[in-house]
Amino acid sequence: MIQGKEEERNSHKSAPMTLFVLKATAIASLGGIIFGYDVGVISSALPQISKDLLLSENQQELVVGILYLGAGMGASIGGVLCDTMGRKTSIMITDMMFVVGALILFFAKEYSQLLVGRVIVGFGIAVSGIADVAYLHEIAPPDWRGAIVSVNESCISLGFLLSFACGVFWEDIEGGWRNMLGTSGWLAAVQFIGMISMPESPIWLKKKVREEDQVTALQRKHRGDQKFKGDGRIAGVPTTNDLLEVREGNMYDKDLLPGAVAQNHVEQHLSEENNGSFLNFVKRYHFQCWIVLFLSISSHLSGQLSVLNYAPHIISNLGYDGLSMTLWIGVVKFIVTSLVIGTIEYAGRRFLLLFGMLTIVISQFMLAFSLSISNNDLGTNGRQLNAICGFISILGVVIGYSASFGPLGWLLTSELFPSDIRGRALGISTVIIYICASLVTSSFLSMEMLFGPSVVFLSYALVTLVATIFANIAIPDTGRKSAEEIDELLNAMWFWRLFKSEELLSNVPHRQDTTALDSHVETSDASSGVYQAF
Repeated sequence: MIQGKEEERNSHKSAPMTLFVLKATAIASLGGIIFGYDVGVISSALPQISKDLLLSENQQELVVGILYLGAGMGASIGGVLCDTMGRKTSIMITDMMFVVGALILFFAKEYSQLLVGRVIVGFGIAVSGIADVAYLHEIAPPDWRGAIVSVNESCISLGFLLSFACGVFWEDIEGGWRNMLGTSGWLAAVQFIGMISMPESPIWLKKKVREEDQVTALQRKHRGDQKFKGDGRIAGVPTTNDLLEVREGNMYDKDLLPGAVAQNHVEQHLSEENNGSFLNFVKRYHFQCWIVLFLSISSHLSGQLSVLNYAPHIISNLGYDGLSMTLWIGVVKFIVTSLVIGTIEYAGRRFLLLFGMLTIVISQFMLAFSLSISNNDLGTNGRQLNAICGFISILGVVIGYSASFGPLGWLLTSELFPSDIRGRALGISTVIIYICASLVTSSFLSMEMLFGPSVVFLSYALVTLVATIFANIAIPDTGRKSAEEIDELLNAMWFWRLFKSEELLSNVPHRQDTTALDSHVETSDASSGVYQAF
């Protein structure tokens, strides 16, 4: 059956890459740049903010961590917002939130105003993380979808690089932190203006039974903004024949092929079966739930976010000029993320995950060792060597995260579950990740004062070491496998056999796996469009 579906997909002519698709990709991917910029900019701005507003270390921590608290709130309703109001409208709403947040931060004169601005921006980046990717995923021709969505992932790292570059540029300017925090507002304004001329997602329009708007979106998606050849019709002006083509599934789009109708009935039945039964969800997929919970928590207890948000402070402890060296962190993160995205299908999920996590472990141990050595006990050459080793360790943490948790966190979560419950799994994982991010970043300086920097990074190393061992014995390679096949792999792993309860599984009815059809038909659940934030 799966082979037949594959032959059906291959029988269709590949959709061309139109100028419109390139335009839509460029505009929607600005959200990725804004996302990365707003997460990373506080690293460069915090030293100036704490000096100008006389912030205590506890206040500095809250300024950093409260962004992720706002993001957690945004993640909890972002999918519903996108599904209710549409992807395009949600993107424009987040752009307005970015502008408002940037203005509050730019003109902030008190600590409380900083917190308000950071919460608004945090809420915006969470919703943006869902809306931008969902829009790109659904506006892109199916044959180009993977590459186009990957562009947005690279743009997140580009946003980090831009934030570090702006930090270096405004480092010596009085009140430069205001320019740093306000820049994302300009980027959001550009995206807002660009989105005005963009159509809504045709998949969302299909779900809302808005056929004429759906046809208009499909015409622009597949034929661009130019006049049609041969028949004199203008793009964006649907005809009766166009409506018939969509109803019959003849207007080429894998999301709208006749099989989509049957698939939607299957997913609706499965979703209704799960509604109000969270216990059944956990029982049926309890191995997968443990994996997602473990990855969600350990991804930020690995310490990478502390390295990014407090980079100047950590680098200064090593004896370097903090802000100027952070630029290298942005460059390395962007390069590694782009390389991993390009090679993930060849290297394999499991290999990259274990390689990246092991790199984090080694780097955190090295960084803890470098920070444990007093520079007073070293000569000039010894201090330089220790500083170099420490900075290489910081880059190692960034490299390891960019090769593992960064690109693979959401990918593994989406592949572990069938499509009918994938949105819920991703939504729960998103909230957990932002809560952990808020806790880690809002306690870093306090933990450092209490135990010393070397102990803090040693704890990150130990947590990630445990996570690496868990990943090695409990997480299979999910690439190009259906949820049913992954379920079988999990049941065959010796670790999960130790906890397997036949009675528990026998009480839950066997469910039809819909993942095999997912490659043929994409769902319109916005929650499936989220991605690892940092």
